[in-house]
Amino acid sequence: MKAIKRKGSIFSGRWPTVYISAVLAISFLVAAVVAYTLFTTSDINAEIQLAMGIAVALVIAALAVSFSVIRIREETRSLRNNFDSLKASYDETLLLNDKLREQRHDFLNHIQVVHSLIEMKNFEEASRYMEKVYDDIQLVGKVMKTRSPAVNALLQVKNNSCEKHGIDFKILSTTRLSSPAMEAWDICAILGNLIDNSIHAVSKTNNGKILVSMRESLDNYIFKVKDNGIGIPSEIAEKVFDMGFTTKGEFGQGIGLAVSKKKLVENGGDIRFTTGSKGTIFTFTVPKAEENISDAV
Repeated sequence: MKAIKRKGSIFSGRWPTVYISAVLAISFLVAAVVAYTLFTTSDINAEIQLAMGIAVALVIAALAVSFSVIRIREETRSLRNNFDSLKASYDETLLLNDKLREQRHDFLNHIQVVHSLIEMKNFEEASRYMEKVYDDIQLVGKVMKTRSPAVNALLQVKNNSCEKHGIDFKILSTTRLSSPAMEAWDICAILGNLIDNSIHAVSKTNNGKILVSMRESLDNYIFKVKDNGIGIPSEIAEKVFDMGFTTKGEFGQGIGLAVSKKKLVENGGDIRFTTGSKGTIFTFTVPKAEENISDAV
């Protein structure tokens, strides 16, 4: 679901910068006129004093409104990003739920077929049939790695996307993500953005590979997304977390990594990366909920 962008709004595009610049310029001009009048005129009547007072009050009000616009714009962007992340996680969870219901129905049919083959003592055919069913079960088990339906759904969606693009997608998990100190949709937004970046990075390689690993320490859950792309050039490596910076041209918005880092830092986590000619590894940490840490101790 794409966020609606209204043309001409002071909350989008370049309008906030133009608006604030104009207000500051007018404020400076008014302040200069007031200062000049005060220092060059010894006899100021009541009318001029009133006009100056009103001008100063208007300048203060304009500055207050300007900074309110900036704050509202940032809060609007944050709310929009949170809504988009929640909507995406909800949609992915529904997809996984539908997939599991569909496969449950199929497995019941498979059991009936195998039961009939065994009753007919056609054991060889039953064995071949079970091998095929087992492959389907393995496919489901590949993404059912955590206790978070949203994270599992995200992994399912990204796995399907990689299969369509001929990318080898692997998941290695030694944690159940029992109690992270961040909401599931925030984790999904960060993890999904990193996987999408990796898909973009390996899209032009002949043998694209992506590995997602999840583990835990005493205090944190640790996520890694590794790809075998060409890596991030050194001249832009320092800018990847800057708001608005993107290497995807017209297809990128340049907010994914910046917002991800902001959310992680706000929640006591962190994100970093290593890169080279053989690929890139992004690592981010999410703290455990305090009650979970105390239980472990």
